[in-house]
Amino acid sequence: MLRTFALSTVLVLASCSQDECAEGTASEREDTCTPGDEADTDTDTDADTDTDADTDTDADTDTDADTDTDADTDTDTDADTDTDADTDTDADTDTDADSDTDTDSDTDTDSDADADTDTDADADSDADTDTDVACAVHTLTPLDGMSSVGVTTDVVAGFTAPVSAVTLTLSSTPGTTTLATDGLSARFVPDAVLDRLTTYTATVTACGEVVRSAFTTAGSTVPAANLEGRTYVLPWTDLTFLEPSGAEQFLGTDIAYLLLETANVDTTNQTVDASTVTGISDGRGGAEQDTCRPVHEYPAVDFRGNPALRVGPEDLPVGTTSIRDMHLQGAFNADGSALTDVHLTGYIDTADLAFQPCGFVSCSPCPDGRVACLAVHGTAAQATWQAGLSISPNRYNPNGPSCP
Repeated sequence: MLRTFALSTVLVLASCSQDECAEGTASEREDTCTPGDEADTDTDTDADTDTDADTDTDADTDTDADTDTDADTDTDTDADTDTDADTDTDADTDTDADSDTDTDSDTDTDSDADADTDTDADADSDADTDTDVACAVHTLTPLDGMSSVGVTTDVVAGFTAPVSAVTLTLSSTPGTTTLATDGLSARFVPDAVLDRLTTYTATVTACGEVVRSAFTTAGSTVPAANLEGRTYVLPWTDLTFLEPSGAEQFLGTDIAYLLLETANVDTTNQTVDASTVTGISDGRGGAEQDTCRPVHEYPAVDFRGNPALRVGPEDLPVGTTSIRDMHLQGAFNADGSALTDVHLTGYIDTADLAFQPCGFVSCSPCPDGRVACLAVHGTAAQATWQAGLSISPNRYNPNGPSCP
């Protein structure tokens, strides 16, 4: 049986974050990039392998001759004159002077030159794998070609390297542009809500290039009664991943469904409560809540853009990694039977992977500035309302017999 993981939902309309930088790449680009706009991360792997053997050839040749001039001149004058009168008058006068004049000067002439033949070549094996990243516009959201965009949406641009200046506009709409502190993103906030069923063009000028994205806003609001207490089912296999390249290598197929429930639609305050969880097959051709995974509840999500809804971020475990800062967005159709034009966005931190793909595919900056993340962007035509299906946190039981 397939097992799935939880998706949390929080509407994000605040300052720029990495998940917004992972929502895809604009299709229309005027490249006038100039050289030198780089963020030099210069990842130096210099081991500085010193092969110095320091071969000291000092023989320390001691030339001390230790010349002892001792003659030891023993002058014995013993006459021993025996007159054989048996009267031995031997005086035996031994006059041994034994002067033994040792003139040893012990001239130890150490000629040690200490000829140190240091062969140290200092063989620096520095490969200097410089991962400089050229400045470019990495993302521009809403994405080019999107429909059913909420009328309260902001425009966000993401960059592969920090920028100090940027121009971000939305057709002729007045608003304010703010550059993030790290220089990796910029946000345009319109002064008023956008018109419904209207096409807008966002334009960003930065890194010596101009990038545009055209999108269309959603239509009329959906009555609260058409959304109250409904759970929408998104089959994982319905998602087409535009990013990263070869997404199946990273994301796997261990998720069967993503479930989204709406409740307490407040038309006065323009909010809606949302709950999300992953789902499994109910054995009857539909989906049911995966009770092995926790439910994420998000009260009072901003719903001023009704019928458009955006929830997140959430870290979603999938395959051998996780989609971090994941967002799910779309627009409800008029009768509330489906969430249409669904987009799933986020990023993968390659530090979670058993291998590092950034040398083979294009990686983008992570929230901590490392150029080691892969943008994730999946699309699906719709998530469909399944009558009778509900989500309850009380059903969560990680120790159940079917849980891993």
